[in-house]
Amino acid sequence: MDRWHTSPSWAARFTMGSTEQIDAVDADFRVDPAPRLTLGVQHAGRLALVTEQGKLPLTTCGISGMLDRPRQFAYTERVSHTLLHFRPEAAYAVLGIGAHALSGQSLAIADLLGPSVSNELFERVCEAPDRTARVRAMVQVLDALPERRTVSLFVQEAKRRIEASNGVLPIHEIRRALGVNERRLERRFLEEVGLPPKAYARLVRFTHAAHLARTADTLADVACIAGYSDPAHFAREVKRYTGKPASALRTAV
Repeated sequence: MDRWHTSPSWAARFTMGSTEQIDAVDADFRVDPAPRLTLGVQHAGRLALVTEQGKLPLTTCGISGMLDRPRQFAYTERVSHTLLHFRPEAAYAVLGIGAHALSGQSLAIADLLGPSVSNELFERVCEAPDRTARVRAMVQVLDALPERRTVSLFVQEAKRRIEASNGVLPIHEIRRALGVNERRLERRFLEEVGLPPKAYARLVRFTHAAHLARTADTLADVACIAGYSDPAHFAREVKRYTGKPASALRTAV
């Protein structure tokens, strides 16, 4: 067999963690690219995406795909929201869409899964008494969804090897080890994960480097450990993904 099926408890396997803001107001914040999807439920107030055209309010229940550029958000009023982070292949396996269609996008759960799922998600999160209960409610609603597609074993293994090497292992070596031709891996990885393999490895390496930058002695050390050719290369990647100089990673939260 070269395919596997998601288990009934898919959310537990795909979940990468959660974050929450309670009663946040009058603030903008930036979200940098990361290899994950984010499901958000606004149980009070409203968040907005900051664009050149102004602030665009987000739906109360939505999901955002992987980003290749930073995005700016704002609290348009007093806001409480809970975010649940998932591995990117969850879009393909459970939401039933090509993961690439979600990359760089924020879509309403009502549009993807129907108003009944969106309403149940919102109501159960609003009724939950604390963060733990809210996250549990989100997982339970998602766990009740049927599997829509299967995920290729060779894509999962390629993704695992990219992540295990923190994005440094060359894609041609992974492809050779798996016995998969370039076109097939590119096509399936883009469809099931959301980015081409090289772009995903690049994002994984940047995410690892950003984490290292918070504790490493120097940014030159970060560039070396993360596998960049030199500090200038690392600085260009930071600028590409965050719009800021590499030194800004030192104070990133």
